[in-house]
Amino acid sequence: MVRILSQGTPVLLFCRLRTKESGRQAPFVYVGRVQAERAIGQNPVSVLFTVLDHQQTPNNKLAELYNWRPSGGRKVHPVEMPDDKSAPLSGQGRMMDSRKRQAVDAWAMLKARQHYEALGYVIEDTSKVRPFDYAASKNGEQRRLEVKGLTGGLGPVIVTVGEVQSAKDANIRTDLVIIHDIELMEISAGVFQGKGGEVYVIQNWIPEDRQLKPLQYEYLL
Repeated sequence: MVRILSQGTPVLLFCRLRTKESGRQAPFVYVGRVQAERAIGQNPVSVLFTVLDHQQTPNNKLAELYNWRPSGGRKVHPVEMPDDKSAPLSGQGRMMDSRKRQAVDAWAMLKARQHYEALGYVIEDTSKVRPFDYAASKNGEQRRLEVKGLTGGLGPVIVTVGEVQSAKDANIRTDLVIIHDIELMEISAGVFQGKGGEVYVIQNWIPEDRQLKPLQYEYLL
């Protein structure tokens, strides 16, 4: 596994959807070369692979594999693609499917709202118009909430320049609310929904430069 993750060993993928066809052992279909992108967990370990030989015009057998979806709801394992090779094995990265990321974010927003409403706060969703997700008020106290969702354990999260600048505003307090260990369920083909998760709050969050790692730059021409 170490050699596979270090991309030092070629990996070829063969798949089949069923063990028998017409009463006989079903053959495996060659999918192509795959490259390990990320691993998470121990005993068992979950690995995210990229198919290097994906076919734009697959034959019937490959098309059947490409189009396969599980029936009923199922848990989607929290394997994410890192933003770079040095990204940690836990934390918030780029998911292979933006629909999964959206489902995790939506569930985190719901969990955070429920958490603060249970504490007596009145919540306003500002995520579409302001650089923070919620405005929370209670007995005259005002604070901002920045919400992040993780399918894995508690770890690094991605924050934007706007979110950092908002949190550094000395005129109002900001809480960083991280919902981690969210389970992701595929409730129908291509439709995902979050479940569970633990709430972790950093009250009065003021991000420090030493805690921020630049992931990209704007190049001016």
